[in-house]
Formats: sequence, structure tokens, C-alpha cells
Amino acid sequence: MASIKDALPTNVLSAPGPLVLLDSGESVRKDREPYDGYAGIYDRTGQGRFGLRMLLWARDYWAGAWPESVVDVACGTGQVAVALALRGVRTAGVDRSEAMLARASDRAERAGVDVPWVRSDLAECPDVPGMPFDAATCFYDALNTCLTESGLERCLAGIARLVRPGGELVMDMITDHGIREVWGHGVELREAAGILGVWRSDWHASRRVGTLDLSYFVRSPDDHWKRFDEHHEHRGWDPVEVGAALAATGWELLRTTEGLSLDPPTADSYRVVYVARRRGP
Repeated sequence: MASIKDALPTNVLSAPGPLVLLDSGESVRKDREPYDGYAGIYDRTGQGRFGLRMLLWARDYWAGAWPESVVDVACGTGQVAVALALRGVRTAGVDRSEAMLARASDRAERAGVDVPWVRSDLAECPDVPGMPFDAATCFYDALNTCLTESGLERCLAGIARLVRPGGELVMDMITDHGIREVWGHGVELREAAGILGVWRSDWHASRRVGTLDLSYFVRSPDDHWKRFDEHHEHRGWDPVEVGAALAATGWELLRTTEGLSLDPPTADSYRVVYVARRRGP
């Protein structure tokens, strides 16, 4: 097997810090909180586009009639929240990453919309200006960062606090099959303009958790390369498990689909979209 080192440009190899040979079994440095470094290139690598595709799915589900108010949980760089605000929806965003929220705030300012941003872990979901909301969104498998049943229930209960009775939650999660079989064990090289990323994925059967160790090299205007490393963990969740967690935390499951389609999920589904209604009072 060819070394990842062979695929990297020469001036990347001279970047500060030791080069990690991801195909050698060595460990990646984990010197950042998730998204601290990634926030700066998140939109440049196209990661935010999936949230907008999910928003279009939600628009179709809502038959084009947007809720009057929406809280976007795990809002990242604010693409979904700002898009909603530009459509006249009263919106707020919640995320645990200060670096991502700084990007979201800049985006809202450039767009000329007023969106309150709240820094919080998903399991906490403190008071958010404008609550209770008519709906909540949580896109791009953010809830897969919940690694235990109790953790998932805490997150769903926290979101329920933000939504009025009868309000809806639209979210997506990767399945156990997706994390185990699609992520699995592998190395992937990702490129964008001035950006080179090396993703190493591993499956840990005893925990049902997939890990992603990311090493990114970002070209600066003076043609030097800045490196950062991050470690991410996701657990796959199947519809029966998610349905049980929703029921235990005040939600009624209304619909599941295979990804962005209208088809029901199957045993081989990678991603499932869920719609749930907040029970009252």
C-alpha cells in the first residue's frame, strides 16, 4: 500500500510538527477541540451544503410554508439559520463550538439579519432567546456525537425544552450500518482549493463508535502550509433506537425516510431523516 506521504506536496511535508503516517497505525495528534481548526475551512470544503439540502427537504415536507420560528441546533457556521432568517423566519442558533459560532455571527452580519447565537453543548440546551420555537432543526448527523443511550436522550430532552407543544423536530442521523460499514477502517485524501485533508476512520465494535482523525494542511497567502489535527467520534443509531429515545423525551415520531429521499429506510440505509412532534403540554 502506498504511503499517504507520497500523496502530499513537498512543502506540506516540511510543515511544522512531525508528519503522521496514517497508514502505519500510528496515532494522530489530538491537540484541538472538535471544530476549533475545522471552523476556518468548513465552508471552503463544502461541508455546509448538506445542511442546505436538508433545509430544502424540510421545506418540501412543510409544503413550502415555513414555521414562524425555528431554532437550529448544532448550527455550525450558520448557513441554515441565516437562510431561514433571510426567508423571514425568526431564528436562533445553538452550537458548542465558539469558533463555529464566530463564523455564524459573521455570516449573519454580512447577510444583514439578526440571529441570536448561543454556545452550549447539545445535552444542555439552556434558555435561548425567542423560545419556545415552532420547530427545531438538527442537521448533518450532529446527534451522532451522542455516544450512549442516556446521552442521546439528554440531547433530545434539551431540544424539547426549546420547542412548543405541537412543534416539530427535523433531524438526520447516520445508522449503525453506515458507521460500521461505510466509515469502517480506511484512509481518505480530500482536496479543495488550497486545502489538503487526510481522514482516517476506524470502527470500534465494543463501543459501536466510529472515530475520525483529521489532519488538514491549509495553504496561506505566502505559500506556506498550516497544519491542524482534530479527533471526532460518532455512534451509529438505528430507527428503532432513535424512536425509543424520542418517545422517552417527549416526542412523537411522525416520519422516517432514507436520507433525502421519500423512501422508507432499509437495513442498508446510510442516513435516516426523522420528523417528530413535541408532545404537550
